[in-house]
Amino acid sequence: ATGRRVVVDLGARPEIAGLAAEFGAIYAATDPDDNNGLKTCNAASTSPIFLLLDAGDIPSAKAIDTLLPLMSDERVAVAIGQSLMADDDSAEHGPNGLHELTFERQALNPALGARGAAILADSGALVRRAAIGDVEVGDEAPLEAQAYWSMALMAAGWKLVAASGRPVLVRQVVQSQDEVYEQRVLQARACRTMLFSRDGVLRLNSLRLGQRLAIVASAVRPLSGLRRAGFIAVVVASLLTGSLPLRPSLVAFAAFWAPGWTLTALGLGLMSGWTLRPGDRTRWSLRNLGASWQGLRHPLAFDQRRAPIMAP
Repeated sequence: ATGRRVVVDLGARPEIAGLAAEFGAIYAATDPDDNNGLKTCNAASTSPIFLLLDAGDIPSAKAIDTLLPLMSDERVAVAIGQSLMADDDSAEHGPNGLHELTFERQALNPALGARGAAILADSGALVRRAAIGDVEVGDEAPLEAQAYWSMALMAAGWKLVAASGRPVLVRQVVQSQDEVYEQRVLQARACRTMLFSRDGVLRLNSLRLGQRLAIVASAVRPLSGLRRAGFIAVVVASLLTGSLPLRPSLVAFAAFWAPGWTLTALGLGLMSGWTLRPGDRTRWSLRNLGASWQGLRHPLAFDQRRAPIMAP
């Protein structure tokens, strides 16, 4: 509580500047073209390591002390903390009561972080200032900029770790369906960039095989709508043509497909500590149908989209 507190405002709003002054914090407004504030955070900070928080997130009193041991290695650029998601965060909870991002935050990212290949897509992370200056930071929206920055750090030899212990912050409640959809689109666009850009995992660069696999694993959920769209296209084509793409066999169904489907769901549940339960992958892909395709389009196309006929 005695450290330097900096409020980075992406909108340069006088009311936010007044609020920062009231609580004795340093106010810093970003450039008009800067949509994420990472460069402004780096310029306004005076310590070699700072804690990155989004507005509305509530950190614990020991958040920095909990994450600081992860930064003992000088090649660690980011240490991402665990978080709690409020029960009334209804827009992102599934019918089984689990938050939509529980698997990624509590199981996948810590597993990738143990290999130094976590993806920074949230707040509640310790950031080394030298890492920001070591690689180029773009002016994209926070989710896109942080994801692309994570990949650039890996390529430059930095490590990104993620804690798997006690939570260090409580996340803000998101109840707006439009806001949730916008976040899904940004995640899909960030994954598209990491996979298909000129510096992505599909190009020849300094990324190691383990880092490439980590980036691909983090892109499975945001882009899962593309796979589901392909499945729906096959079903629709079969209905229109009146023919099936294969000859169904009851024996093959009972001996191979049904056991494979069951064992896959059971295996994913066991490996994820039951943060990924049967039916979650299907629910993800259906919820991400529109966002996955929207993420493939130019950013201006998202700003000019029509209002949805009904909530997802």
